[in-house]
Amino acid sequence: MAENATRAERVFRALLRFYPRAFRDRFGEELVSCFRRDRERPHFAGFCGQCRFWTHTVSDLFLTAFREWRADVPPFRLELDMHGLLTHFRFAFLTMELTLPRGR
Repeated sequence: MAENATRAERVFRALLRFYPRAFRDRFGEELVSCFRRDRERPHFAGFCGQCRFWTHTVSDLFLTAFREWRADVPPFRLELDMHGLLTHFRFAFLTMELTLPRGR
């Protein structure tokens, strides 16, 4: 069981890399501690329990990681996005205009 627990912990530590570095540095060891504690709960015993455990762990990790990365991104400015969209639209229109054959 100890070797299996070590392998599971190594997998979990590898999955923690999906979090931003600052988040990992601040909460990484606490997350590993919670991982160890939760893994020993009777609710997650047996094959089905381990499937439940990993499903819960991985889905929660990815959802939380997504939220953390999203929190690190500054809010976008709508006028910059509209300018970019209009620029791409004009480029696409000009490209079509130059490449499509004209009817006679």
